[in-house]
Amino acid sequence: MIRLTIAIILCACSLTAAAQTITGGVTNGTTNKPATGAEVVLIELSQGMEEVARTKTDTQGHFRLKVANASANHLLRVRYQDVNYNQPIPPRVNSAQVTVYNSAPTVPEIQVLDDSLVFETDNQSLKVIEVFNLQNTSNPPIAQPTFIFYAPEGAEVRLGQAVSSTGGMPVPVTPKALPEKNKYQVVFPLRPGGTRFEIVYTLPYTGSFKMEPRLQLHTQKFYVVVPHAMTFKSSGGAAFHQDRWSVEPSLDMNTNAVDAPAPGQSLAFEVSGSGSIPQDAPPQQGNSRQPAEARPGGGLGAPNESPNPISSGQWAFLGVMTLFLAAGAAFIFMQTERTPATQAAAPAGGSSLLDALKEEMFQLEADRLSSKVSQQDYSAAKGALDKTLQRAMKRK
Repeated sequence: MIRLTIAIILCACSLTAAAQTITGGVTNGTTNKPATGAEVVLIELSQGMEEVARTKTDTQGHFRLKVANASANHLLRVRYQDVNYNQPIPPRVNSAQVTVYNSAPTVPEIQVLDDSLVFETDNQSLKVIEVFNLQNTSNPPIAQPTFIFYAPEGAEVRLGQAVSSTGGMPVPVTPKALPEKNKYQVVFPLRPGGTRFEIVYTLPYTGSFKMEPRLQLHTQKFYVVVPHAMTFKSSGGAAFHQDRWSVEPSLDMNTNAVDAPAPGQSLAFEVSGSGSIPQDAPPQQGNSRQPAEARPGGGLGAPNESPNPISSGQWAFLGVMTLFLAAGAAFIFMQTERTPATQAAAPAGGSSLLDALKEEMFQLEADRLSSKVSQQDYSAAKGALDKTLQRAMKRK
């Protein structure tokens, strides 16, 4: 009988250790008051994205969620005024504070700090990364639920990523075509502060390509960045001038810029020839106008070989997926290291990376089964994840 009692006590203790409760609060950053009635969803990331708990904030903006698997990574999603605000929850972290905002379909105070078109080609297709750095200076602060941009004629928009200066973690986004030709929408909140988007697309190419970009918002700086082996030529009378690319100043490429172009101003140009983006950029020297968070890759060091975020190796989907993985794994690792309770119980950095890799693989498989990703993009991403997993296992 005594043994049975001890066994029951030990079992209860083990269940208590495995479970936990996450408590926290949601504040409306527009009114500086508690966000009442906000929907709070907890998503476990161990096998894809599985909802494990749901509640709503009380009159004080507080919430409480029970978690069965305290050792798993979770994502806390707060939905407020039809806008999702995501916050990662590392293992054994048991509290979270989230700031949400009133939203409006259009926020006039949002402007583009810089819009950059980065090219390379293998003479079969023209490959482009378009980087938008935006700033929301609204006062009182409000959020815009979506971002609108125009792609060039003939563009095949593949995928993208977004990162908020207040969130810090790159998030995959899928631009959606709108009824207006060449117009696309990204569902990601433009919160007060900075937001960066990186959109990947390809264009048909026969040795040269003429483009006339269409700007949606007031833009402080517009860049066209090409390898030195390619030729850039202004074809619409726009005042392009040689400049250093503020997003990645150390990247050795031919950079041409227009200062403060107005919406509707002609920015026509032509690129020709063949060339690739340098795969390894030297360490940055001096100061850049953009903070580290605003550069491609979010300024987070990758746990493995830290490839240049704009590289020619298996371009498009492969490059961006690797960047997602590196930034996400680094974020989880750093958050785990910062939490005192986690330092004693959490796995080592290598295990965090392996967990992130497994989660990314599960999510990739789920996207393939639901036809959210093409077979070509799936194969490229799967190859990148396999290689990264092999490196992580060797390092471990």
